[in-house]
Amino acid sequence: MLHERIGPYQILDVLGRGGMGVVYVAERDDGTEAAVKTVRVANESTLESIRREIQTLRELKHPGVVAIRDHGVTEGVPWYAMELLHGSTLRDHLRSWFPESPSTDDATRELLRVDSTTRDLLKPARKAAEVAAQAANPDAPPYSLAHIATIFRNICEPLAYVHGQGVVHRDLSPVNVFLVGAERPVLFDFGLAAQFRVGSAREVLEIGGVLRGTAHYMAPEQARGEVVDARADIYALGCMLYEALTGRPPFLGNSPLDVVLQHIDAPPIPPRVMVPALPLAFEELVLRLLAKQPRDRLGYAQDVGAALERLGAKGTSSPDLTPPRSYTYRPSLAGRTDEIQALDALMRKLADGTGGCAVLIGESGVGKTRLAAEIATLAGGHGIRVITCECEPIGTTADELHGSPLHPLRPVLRAFADLCRDGVRSAIDVLGPSVSVLAAYEPALAGLAPPLTEHIDPVAMRFRVLAVLRDVLVEVARAGRLLVVLDDLHLADDLTLAFLQSLRGFLADAGIFVLATARVDELTSEITTTLDALSASWFEVPRLERRAIGAIVRDMLALEDDAPTLTEFVTARSEGNPLFAAEYVRTAVDEGLLHRDIHGRWRVGTRDDETYDRLPTPGSVRELVVRRLESLSPTARGMASAAATLGRTSSPELLAEVADMTGEIARAAINELIHRHVLEELPDTHLRFVHDKLREHAYAEMAELHRRRFHQRAAAVLEVHYRGDALHLEQLAHHHEHAGQLALAANYLEKAAEHALATAAFGEARTLLRHLIQIAPDATPERRARWNRLLGEACFALGDLGGSAAHLAQSLDGLGQTVPSNKLRWSARIAGGIARQMWSRTIGRRRTHAADPKLVDAALASARMSSLYFFNDDSLGLVGSALTAANLAETAGSDVPIAEIYSQLGYIAGLGRLHGVAAAYFAKARDIAESTRDPIGLARAVHSEAAFHVGTGAWQLARTAAEQGLSIATSVRNPQEVEVAYTILGHVEFSTGQFEASRRSAVMLYESAQARANLQHETWGVYTQARAALYLGELDDAVRDFERAMAMLAGQSDHASHILCGGMMASAFARRGDAARAKAAADDTTKRIGSRLPPVFTIAEGFIGAADAYLELWRQGDKSVASAAKTAVDNLARLARIFPIASPAAHNLAGVYLLRRGARRRAVASLRRGLKTAERLAMPYDQAIAHAGLAEAGEASHRVLARELFSQLGCRWHLDVS
Repeated sequence: MLHERIGPYQILDVLGRGGMGVVYVAERDDGTEAAVKTVRVANESTLESIRREIQTLRELKHPGVVAIRDHGVTEGVPWYAMELLHGSTLRDHLRSWFPESPSTDDATRELLRVDSTTRDLLKPARKAAEVAAQAANPDAPPYSLAHIATIFRNICEPLAYVHGQGVVHRDLSPVNVFLVGAERPVLFDFGLAAQFRVGSAREVLEIGGVLRGTAHYMAPEQARGEVVDARADIYALGCMLYEALTGRPPFLGNSPLDVVLQHIDAPPIPPRVMVPALPLAFEELVLRLLAKQPRDRLGYAQDVGAALERLGAKGTSSPDLTPPRSYTYRPSLAGRTDEIQALDALMRKLADGTGGCAVLIGESGVGKTRLAAEIATLAGGHGIRVITCECEPIGTTADELHGSPLHPLRPVLRAFADLCRDGVRSAIDVLGPSVSVLAAYEPALAGLAPPLTEHIDPVAMRFRVLAVLRDVLVEVARAGRLLVVLDDLHLADDLTLAFLQSLRGFLADAGIFVLATARVDELTSEITTTLDALSASWFEVPRLERRAIGAIVRDMLALEDDAPTLTEFVTARSEGNPLFAAEYVRTAVDEGLLHRDIHGRWRVGTRDDETYDRLPTPGSVRELVVRRLESLSPTARGMASAAATLGRTSSPELLAEVADMTGEIARAAINELIHRHVLEELPDTHLRFVHDKLREHAYAEMAELHRRRFHQRAAAVLEVHYRGDALHLEQLAHHHEHAGQLALAANYLEKAAEHALATAAFGEARTLLRHLIQIAPDATPERRARWNRLLGEACFALGDLGGSAAHLAQSLDGLGQTVPSNKLRWSARIAGGIARQMWSRTIGRRRTHAADPKLVDAALASARMSSLYFFNDDSLGLVGSALTAANLAETAGSDVPIAEIYSQLGYIAGLGRLHGVAAAYFAKARDIAESTRDPIGLARAVHSEAAFHVGTGAWQLARTAAEQGLSIATSVRNPQEVEVAYTILGHVEFSTGQFEASRRSAVMLYESAQARANLQHETWGVYTQARAALYLGELDDAVRDFERAMAMLAGQSDHASHILCGGMMASAFARRGDAARAKAAADDTTKRIGSRLPPVFTIAEGFIGAADAYLELWRQGDKSVASAAKTAVDNLARLARIFPIASPAAHNLAGVYLLRRGARRRAVASLRRGLKTAERLAMPYDQAIAHAGLAEAGEASHRVLARELFSQLGCRWHLDVS
């Protein structure tokens, strides 16, 4: 059904229909005729196509390009009116010349070997030479090779103009060439036209694309979905010329796909096979135009036109026409053969299933991203899936804010969301409900799983995020091998780096490869640590030699041969930096200093060598950038300023709003920036600066007032578009701050910091909070106290315990809860805290008011302080802070997630033998964890309870609690608590004589910790394996692992581990007969014990080891250790008063000491007490030691019992010495 009207046009008839559009014959109200085009079906693709076509045609002014007269929108659908051409299309002419030729719409043929039997099958109905003599259609236009050459030479003229404007048609075909009269062509249907990249200064990782165009005239690179340039139109022109000479396109097939595949792989049949009379020069030209590689074709439409003139084309260019602009091409990768070979070998290994990591390191502009893109292309050729990721800053300097947490990995998350939405499997089926933790980083994941309803503290959240993200990576790679290209790693946020570090030892077997790029001058220790964790292969990307620079020059100018003088000049000026080299050539072309003459040859000025001095000679890219920006129109410079304000990448819509330009003016400014190589269009239609130097300079050159105004507009625009979107909070804060709106900036910084902390981006949170405190000095004390608490949490999560303590103390001070400054005040704090707890437990405590945020913050800050005091072995601070946190939480008016505090209080009460109080606190901890939906709090609570039970020898209770904690920690993907559970279970197994089982738990602990590079837990795993080896009599293995563990402990403030490991190592040395080292280790351990006594049961083995070492040395004849042995035995007795599990060893070793002193009677009594206690606590090793001691004291019957137990336990050393 015809529209009656479109805008001011009355529709008269349908002129034609295409795949997406329809063209009408129409009459304007003033009586003029026009052709009006609109879309057939309005959807995102067709609307974008016609908008692009309108904008392109409005900017193209040439008699060989259809002229747009008017445009508008009717009922939401764009349209435009163009001149109504009278004549016919090139397709009409081809059909009249070759009436019996197969239609390109439905022709079919198989690829055949050309020989004498098949040649006739490949011919059209008539040879072109015969058609010229005896046309079958008397109304057909005249046919001759000169006429064909003239038509195509005339097509080259507007095509050269279009390319000079930076436009590639992308759908050039006979139906899109209108012939006015016999030989004047007019190009139309620019629906697929796009600005083509002509050698971007800053490469973009682009893999794949949308396949659009007409199959029979599609260039191979376009068929592969690659980014195309003007040479794609040159190829299409060659297809059309082939058809005009032979009567058929170069390739026919059963389907468009069949034709497209032939464009990529099949050589065209030489035209003279079908038209023997065709001059060889025509065939050579056509085959040159149809070269598979763009660099092998003629580079410019002008060159094609010149070649056709030499073949008989008539006519010359109109002198009234402006010569087409010169332009350059994107150069091929040059000078990187060695790097490509090495990296391609890694890609081949990846294709075979072996993953890994490599990093490309080099200075800015040296071609790291270009090399990465080349490797990505090669990987695709090996059947490897490629996902490209990019790290971006928000500001213009390296020390400003980075993008949102995990922003570089959002393409991976989107790929996973696409897999789930494609219906292969649901996210719940794949990962369970845990996938919902990733929705905070990528909105595409929202709705794939129910949202989180439980409380997860930031540290626990980080563990879960990293674990689930790794599962996502595995799922994305499940269909095949995966290459993740990570550009600009030096700009990565800390959570992305943490995730990469968590992949230690994982990539090789997973069939996943990470290829990163990074600037050599911006490498940090954290980046180096990340790359080391991934065992990355380092590839330094050096500057290029003269030969490679020459290749760049040839490619950019589409030269067949080297241009030695120009190459020498560019090499010298650029010093081998490919960015510099390309900028020199491009600037020379843009400014007309390097231009093409009428014969298509590149010239400098009017002479040769002497005029190279006229080429730009700045000494840096910055000076080249200045020339580029200063040559822009005022409108384009304003748009560049807006783009620089928004960031490296922005959408055209946002950019236009921030620039405060109307749609048409904005599009013209954007197109100028694209044409002048300031911005480039990405596959998703976003725009980005072709190099960071352009953005940095465009931003720096703005006057302060203008900069503020742009930031103000940017903030206003982003608030409209992204209100409520947590991923843009940092951007909003950045723009408000630089607009001078500090109060608004503080609000967004606070929200961004809270989001970063909640999403485990601790580094970002710390940076944001420090900046927030700096820019808002006049904030209320309560608000600053909250910021300091959050900053303390971020520092704690990052392992900055000193910074955490300082900020938490400032927070508590601002909340009226000043931290005690000495032992006396701590004692008073503890006494008051106990009294309040007793009062609360006696009468209960009812909430009578709404939640008090100050009290909640104070309770949380005190709770975190108790953790700091635990790590510092400060018992007073731990107890005082825990009591303070509990009392504050109980009066805060809401549930505060401090289950861990009540479990700490339970543990402390247990140390004081207040078992009833301990049980009540442990129950309270469980209740708080469940009421606040805090699974990690529950796991920590049961682990504290399990540790308490281990210390008292309640093995079954300890095992049950630890297994519950292990189950919880495993379900929420928290390796930290999983490892704690393995540690507790290993102690239960060890204490009950299951040494091999304890070794297996130690191995699981070690492997888990090693996978995430947790040095403390790795150390635990090493020395608990050594402990099992020691008691099993594997002394060499034990010594080796103890020494390794001690080396790992160097620099760690893990006082308990130093005692435990040092004492047991002393025992191992003594049993192996290494007296000097045994005494040194035992002395060091005794000294550490004397300094302070950590309140943890694990240290018992260290006390036992030191005493055992001295007593063994004494047994071997060294009586000088008697005094040291007495001290060690006394230390152990002191520990046994706190931890009952130390009692059997305390009695036994006291008995052995007394035996060495000759006090047999007292020794026997002590050993019997040790035996009785060991039997009661079900500790078979201590039973065996007691029996052995009693046997040594002369009670022979105990020797058999000792050997039986040692045999059952596998204690070979004891069997040898007994």
